[in-house]
Amino acid sequence: MPKGVHDAGGLPPYRVEEVARQLGVSNKAVLDALKRGRLSGFKLNRMWLIPRDAIDRLGGDGGSQAA
Repeated sequence: MPKGVHDAGGLPPYRVEEVARQLGVSNKAVLDALKRGRLSGFKLNRMWLIPRDAIDRLGGDGGSQAA
C-alpha cells in the first residue's frame, strides 16, 4: 500500500479482492459496482481502492448490495 493512503482513522483502504471476499461476490462484481458509481472508490495508478467507510455505508455485514 502506498505511504500516506489512509482514511481518517489511520486505516488503509480496501482493495477490490478484500471487498469481494467480505461481500461474498466476485472481483468483477466489485469492479462493476465501482465503475457504475454504486460503490465509492478511487484509482491509484491502475489499482482501485475502496475507503473503509464506503463498506460501512453498505452495511458492512457482508451483504451483496455492491453487486
